[in-house]
Amino acid sequence: MCRRVSWLLGMTAVLVFALGGVASADVTLGSTTEPSGAEADQCFAGGSGSADIFAQITDDPSTPYTVPSGGGEITSWSTAIADDIASTPLTLVAVRPEGGSQYAIVGADAETLPNPLPAGGVATFTLAQHPIVVRDGDVLGLYSSDIGFDAPICSWYGNNDPASVPFDDSGITLADPTFPAAGQSVQSDATVGASGTGTMLDVAATVVQRQDVGVLTTATPPHAAVHLPVLLSSTVTNGGPSSAPITFTDKLPAGLSVDSAAAGDGTCATSAQTVTCTVTGLDAGQSAPVNVVVTPNKTGNFVNGVSVSAPFPDPIAGNNSASAMFAVGSSTSGACVVPKLRNTPSSVARTVLKDLGCKVKIAHQRSRRVHKGNVVTTKPGAGKHPAGTTVKLVVSSGRSKPKHEKHG
Repeated sequence: MCRRVSWLLGMTAVLVFALGGVASADVTLGSTTEPSGAEADQCFAGGSGSADIFAQITDDPSTPYTVPSGGGEITSWSTAIADDIASTPLTLVAVRPEGGSQYAIVGADAETLPNPLPAGGVATFTLAQHPIVVRDGDVLGLYSSDIGFDAPICSWYGNNDPASVPFDDSGITLADPTFPAAGQSVQSDATVGASGTGTMLDVAATVVQRQDVGVLTTATPPHAAVHLPVLLSSTVTNGGPSSAPITFTDKLPAGLSVDSAAAGDGTCATSAQTVTCTVTGLDAGQSAPVNVVVTPNKTGNFVNGVSVSAPFPDPIAGNNSASAMFAVGSSTSGACVVPKLRNTPSSVARTVLKDLGCKVKIAHQRSRRVHKGNVVTTKPGAGKHPAGTTVKLVVSSGRSKPKHEKHG
């Protein structure tokens, strides 16, 4: 007799606190404990005859399954094997909601249940070499190419005892007859969970939250003039795997006054000689500019130091700070200084360029990589140009329309 398939993905934001009250980098998602009174369900859609991905889309607060704020990387996962058969295939899948019934495959880890099965009733798999990088809002899923009655158990549901699994726990099946590949988009074809009962995924995963943030900075021009603007241009990077907001701090030397401060992705505030920016939305491997325009009130040599930090442990602390030196003389010759402005909001870029002695002209073009309203490039490019130079800001007007829209 075919069984109804149920999947529950959830996240448990269970942070373990170390001595001194500092949160560790581990978050546990899901559960491998079968609820008392619940019924086990296999990894196949009843009667469908095809392999599907089963994902948990909602969860009860007592057993959360959704990746928490800041994301991270899945380094290990476990499943209960009390009702399973040795040597059967089982794959952990991380799924990202894309809106409506569409979901994207973030990553997958294909394993085979051990033979013999562990005496402790739980099989654990380590992803030390190939962790799955996830961000907040991603959910867990399971998949097995074995669609017969030997298929492993993927979930529990409250069929016999509706109170055993909270109704808040619900899952979906994602139609996909092939092995789930990262970047693939799949569609939900069924919501799992009968009226009055819930369904819970038989999986627990460890998400490590750590974040390698870094910063580089320059001063332009390196030989400046008193009472004329200087650009302190920094690049904030997120080496991942987590993607929490990054705090950028610039403690300016005495003798400099702040004209403007702007982050390409985020907001900035100035208090006396300190500029603080919060840079958001950077996935692992991405970067954003932070531009601070100052006016020196005296001559001399200045060393400007900047630093970055994130709420998670940083595995490489050596790149968290940087400095740039520039000299200020008494010359009154001006210049137009163009910083690197890619991905900077056009309103911010316009202000920065005017503060740096440039005139501004706006042009638009479609871009697949730059968000609508942000700068794609500048013409002329970054560097020092004659005072009053007109700089064309090429601003993204969004992605190109699909061909069928162009002709429709």
